[in-house]
Amino acid sequence: MCRIFEEVKNEGIRIGEIRGKEIGEAIGKEIGREMGKEQARLDGIRAIMSSLDLSLSQAMEVLKIPIELREKYSEKLGCK
Repeated sequence: MCRIFEEVKNEGIRIGEIRGKEIGEAIGKEIGREMGKEQARLDGIRAIMSSLDLSLSQAMEVLKIPIELREKYSEKLGCK
């Protein structure tokens, strides 16, 4: 009986490790995607400001950056 319990426990641990790795990878990918989006927005803002000689506010308006994110991007660009 003890051996069966040990086998079941070890199998549970193995399955848990696999699921944990899968979940961790999925979360990591999602974080990476969000970081990529943020960097693309920042790069776009900089490019528009430079190319079209627009203010930060005007560049964010052109890119249709959501109003609730504008302060965050202002801070990241050192304009706050």
